[in-house]
Amino acid sequence: MTEDRSRVLLVKRSIPPVGKWTIPAGFMEIGENSSDGAIRETKEEANANIRITSVIAVYNILAAAQVQIMYLAYLVDEHVEAGSETSEARLFAWDEIPWDSLAFATVTWSLEYARSNLSNIDSVHPQLRTKQMDGSYIEA
Repeated sequence: MTEDRSRVLLVKRSIPPVGKWTIPAGFMEIGENSSDGAIRETKEEANANIRITSVIAVYNILAAAQVQIMYLAYLVDEHVEAGSETSEARLFAWDEIPWDSLAFATVTWSLEYARSNLSNIDSVHPQLRTKQMDGSYIEA
C-alpha cells in the first residue's frame, strides 16, 4: 500500500485465472525465505519496490496444500507497471477496489482485514484463517 495508506497495489493476472485482480504474490524459490519471495514477486509482477513491515495474515488452504503468508508492505515509490505474468498494475483507492473481480478468497480476506484495521495497521495481530476442504473457513 502507499505510505499514506490510501491506496493498495493490485495486478491483473495474465495467467489463470486470467483477467482477475490480485495482490502481487507467488511461490517461493529454492533457497528463498518468504519475505524475500514477496519482494521478488512484487518486483516481477508490478515492477514495484516495497518495504515489508510485518505479517498481516496467515491462511491455510487445505484443498491446495498451501500456507499463504500475507505481508503488510509499503511502496518505496509509486512507480508500478505490469510484469511478465500480469497485464496491468495499478494503485486502487480502497473504495475503487474491484471486489467482484478479485482472483482468490485470500486476497479478499487480506484486503478486508487491512481496510478494517487501517488506524492501527502497523500493530495489528495477524489474521489466522483456514479454508476447509468444503470451501468454508474457520478462524484460528
